[in-house]
Amino acid sequence: IRTFVEAAEDPQLQANNIRVFSLALGTAAWTECLDCLATQSGGQWYATPNPGIDMTEVYLNMQDAYTSDDLYRVDRGVTGGGDDSYATYFEGLDDILYFVLAWNDLEADLNLRLRAPGGSWADPAGMSNATVFAGDGYAVVRVAKAQTGTWEYGVIGDDGKQYLAAVRSARVGVRLALEVLSKGLVGESIEIRARLAQGGLPITEAKLHA
Repeated sequence: IRTFVEAAEDPQLQANNIRVFSLALGTAAWTECLDCLATQSGGQWYATPNPGIDMTEVYLNMQDAYTSDDLYRVDRGVTGGGDDSYATYFEGLDDILYFVLAWNDLEADLNLRLRAPGGSWADPAGMSNATVFAGDGYAVVRVAKAQTGTWEYGVIGDDGKQYLAAVRSARVGVRLALEVLSKGLVGESIEIRARLAQGGLPITEAKLHA
């Protein structure tokens, strides 16, 4: 145990902004040790999550709090109990779009269907730019080079099953958000310059979306 604690205190973790996160598995977990491992590096520890919805919420909360990726929306529902379709607007930059579905009944058979902007409902497995990862209690659809516009996603499968559905994006490039206070008139052009570097070296190849 001391070896793990010493590793969590390693200055290189802080120097490289690496955080350690720990999850308790079972009620007999040594929570004090898990707390120490996480907090020493600026991370967080989590009590025992149930598989399915709870585990997914832990993961989404971690990503939303500690990364620059976007979490667009999270919805809970019961299959067959109403409208199981949702929509979100996607900017369509170089980001990767993820649709996440989780449910508690690991014996249940649930899945996602998608409708791209201007398209029709489709099985993600048949989409050329989508990859599906699925197992007991979860399904994740990864969409590369997603179109700009409103994406719809729906939950299908066994009725009466509680689920969590979420959509998020993982950033591929660097984004600069600037608040420009200008006294110019609407429609007048302004010039914004930014210098990008990585590891002390300038980045010479970059695409600009403005």
